[in-house]
Formats: sequence, structure tokens, C-alpha cells
Amino acid sequence: MIRAFSIVLILAFLLSLLVSISVPYIQVFDAVRVYFAGQVSEANTVNNIITQIRLGIWGFCNRAVKTGDLVCTTTGLAYDYTIRGPNGATERVAPSWTRGLVMSPVATGFVLIATILSFTRHLIVAAILSWFSAFVTFIFMAINLALYLHVRGEMRHLGVVENTDLGPGFWMSLAVLILCISSGFGLLIARRNLNKVSTDYQYAPPPTFLENIYVDTKCLAFISCRPPADPVKLVQAYFEEIERTKRARTRNVLRLSPIEGTCAAHPAEIVHLARKLFAPVFQANPPRARRFKIQLKVRNNSKPELKSEMLVPEIAKCVPLDRGHVVDLQNPEIVVLIEIYQAVCGIAVVSDWIKYKRYNVVEYTQSLNRVEPTISEISEGQKSSD
Repeated sequence: MIRAFSIVLILAFLLSLLVSISVPYIQVFDAVRVYFAGQVSEANTVNNIITQIRLGIWGFCNRAVKTGDLVCTTTGLAYDYTIRGPNGATERVAPSWTRGLVMSPVATGFVLIATILSFTRHLIVAAILSWFSAFVTFIFMAINLALYLHVRGEMRHLGVVENTDLGPGFWMSLAVLILCISSGFGLLIARRNLNKVSTDYQYAPPPTFLENIYVDTKCLAFISCRPPADPVKLVQAYFEEIERTKRARTRNVLRLSPIEGTCAAHPAEIVHLARKLFAPVFQANPPRARRFKIQLKVRNNSKPELKSEMLVPEIAKCVPLDRGHVVDLQNPEIVVLIEIYQAVCGIAVVSDWIKYKRYNVVEYTQSLNRVEPTISEISEGQKSSD
């Protein structure tokens, strides 16, 4: 959006630059243009009849009847121009009327500065300069209009048919005025949007890999893990930390149940997800026989097809028994955890589930800090009982 208004300012600068160069360097962009249908000549060249004059910022041009060409004269700023009519009357455009046309180059300079600043972070300054450029352009247009009214009034005293018009430079300046005003407002709006984006970015919460998902069940919390966080590795690492430190850093957590994938609580969907999660473990190369167990827990769902005797055999079929895998309910190496909550099912394939007391944080921590009685303490206890 900012670049769009910068391009608008570039266009305004190019138009203003063309107006500032003006006659005699660019014959098209004059301030005032007069057409004659009679014997009119410059005051110092009586025999050179002209049909048109063009007044610019740095000089003027005459169109001679003999050649039909425009002959331009470079006079510099604040020039004097005198013309003679067929009745011998002369009319003069004094330097005071053309001196103010210098406001066009001044406006061009401010437009250039505003254009440069629009490509920086100083958008407010660029907008103010854009409006100031429009103001200076307006002053130039007012001076141009005053020159036009003065010339039209003077030319009517020559005694010939004449037609005085505003030159293209005036209308191009009007375009510059409109472009500068619109660019100023556009840059302010762009600055406001930029500040809003910067503020949103500045106060945006830092990215997190864990997110608490609300579930309407007491004593149950669901924590969503975003990649690269792995729920199984996260739980495994926490229990390994408890094993090293013999203390848990969680105060109100009884048990952790990792979930690798979720699906709808429908037998077909559950079997499809199970095949996907079983492949890296039970179909690994080289093949390795595993003792496994399927542990199912259902909450807030009473569908008969999700009961253990119906669902567990179907999931067990996803394990390729021809690779030597066997069911072991007492001492499994791999445990398939299946958690069904309402209409959602979560599955995870874990190891060391038995070692870490079924991922019971409190029970496992207490087992590490339990002091086994010595032989002497047992003997003293027996004597005291006797």
C-alpha cells in the first residue's frame, strides 16, 4: 500500500517537473496561450507578424505568420513582454506578473523530497511535505490564473480578434495538486496500518508448543502438542527426569497419557489410525519380535461397538503376528494406549509403561522414595510382636 502512494508521488513529481521546465525549453507546457486573427507583432519587430504567443516560466514563444514555426526566447525568470496591435497600441506584461511562476519549481522540489521520504519509515513527514507541495502548487496555480486574467484583459485593447487560454501547464499543475493531496492522506493511512501491524506483532504472545484444550470433565486435562514436540517422547523424558531426581515437578498431576494421533471414535477410523501408528514399530526392518498389550480406556461414550471385547480384537489384527509379535498382558515391551473421550479417540504406542507404573506420576515417585526395611528392622519387629 505504501509503495502505491509512492508511485503516485513519483507521477506528481514528473508532471510538476515538466511544468517547471516549461517554455521555452519545452514548448508544449506553457502557462498562458494567446491566439490572434490580425496584424499583431512584438513591439520591437513591427514587420514580424505573429498569430500566437506562449508565455512560460523562463521565457516565451511566438508563432510567425511567414514560417508558421514557433520562435522561442529564453529570458530567465521575471521577464518583460510587450506586444503591438494594428492600431499602434502596445500592451505590456510586466516582470511582476511572471516572477511568481517560480513557485512551480519550488513545488517540484518539495514533491521530490516527499517522494524520497515515502520510501522510508518517515511517512508522517512525507505526508506533511506532500500536502505542503500541494499548497505551493496551489499558489502557483493562483499566480498562473492571475497572469491569465491580466493577459486576457490587456490583449483585448489591441483591436484584433484574440483568444486567450490557460496553457497545459496550469491543468498539469491541477493534476499535481490532486495527486499530492491524495498521496498525503494515503501515506497517513499506510502509516496507521503499519503501526497497527507493528503493535500486533510486538504484543503477540510468543509461540508455544503446548496448548490447553478445554474438556468438560472433572479431573481431566488435554494438552495439545504442536510439532516438533512429540507427546510420547515428552512423557518419556519427564519420567526419566523423575527417575534421576526422585522427585516430580508436577503438583496436581496423577497420570500422564500420551497420544500420537487422534480420529473419530468409530471402529473403522480407529483401526485405520492404528495401522498407521503400528507400522514404524511392528513392521520395522530388520524385524524384531515384540511382546505387546492393548490398553483401552473409554470416557463419556457408551457405544457397544467401542467396548473392550469388541474393539480390542479388531485392533490386535493390525499387528502382524507373522513377524513373531506376541500378546503379553503381564510384562509387555510395547503397550498400545487407546483413550476414547466422547466422540474422539487417541492412540499412542509406548514402551516402559509397566516400569513407570502405568505413567502414574505419584505412584512412581513414591516407589523411588520408599525405604525398604533392613533385616535387623524386620527381626526387631517380629520380637516386639512376640
